[in-house]
Amino acid sequence: EKGIGCEVDLEEASMWFERAAANGCRTSHERLQRLLARACLESGLESSYNGLFLGAVGHCAPAA
Repeated sequence: EKGIGCEVDLEEASMWFERAAANGCRTSHERLQRLLARACLESGLESSYNGLFLGAVGHCAPAA
């Protein structure tokens, strides 16, 4: 997510946060929400409900 020791890869980060959130990690759920909002802002999308979950980082995330 932050590119510490590697390149920033928001799609990869979202995949791991999504997996962790699906397994009950509350922190990952919150970070996934922030990551999707960040991706929307960086890509110029409005941060409306539809904008957040329609593939903002390359795939649809579960409604958080």
